[in-house]
Amino acid sequence: MPVDAARLTRLTTLAVAVALVARLAFAFGYWVGKPLNNDEIEYLQLGRSVAAGQGFTYASAAGEHLDAAGYGRAPLYPVFVSIVARVTSPATLIPALKAAQSVLGALAVWLLALVDLRYPLQMLPLLLFELAWKTTWLIAFGLPQWSSGQLPPTFADDFQAIIAGVILMPLVIPWGYVHRHYVRRPADR
Repeated sequence: MPVDAARLTRLTTLAVAVALVARLAFAFGYWVGKPLNNDEIEYLQLGRSVAAGQGFTYASAAGEHLDAAGYGRAPLYPVFVSIVARVTSPATLIPALKAAQSVLGALAVWLLALVDLRYPLQMLPLLLFELAWKTTWLIAFGLPQWSSGQLPPTFADDFQAIIAGVILMPLVIPWGYVHRHYVRRPADR
């Protein structure tokens, strides 16, 4: 059944809108009043120092305490933080970052939709790989850590993201196509 361009545009717009609303609801509804973790503190420190023209240096703001010395961070996110820091006040930096991240997340959904809708079956190996590594992590690391009660500080976030993928990906993978083209089809020689 061919899908017309207008319907694809409506579906993409709906997906982007849902992604934006969901991310904003999470950022401003759920993730409120929670203490910052080490990653967030480090990125804020690096972003502020870049915005102030001091380069990639760690300088604590009032009320921030970093438990460990800097871990060494990839430079792109601190640059993003510094851009947001330059256009907002220190008091509104975190809400502005949440809003900017929400918009970028919606933009990522739009870009993925463009690729996925144009080449859906070519993206299938990527979905299968995602499902495989997330299932492997869940079985080899996630469930043993959870059952032993020895949880690293980032476990809850990692576990939620990975379990969501393990649950949702099998629902969108066209298993009939996978079986016909990857299992039953003879190998090329």
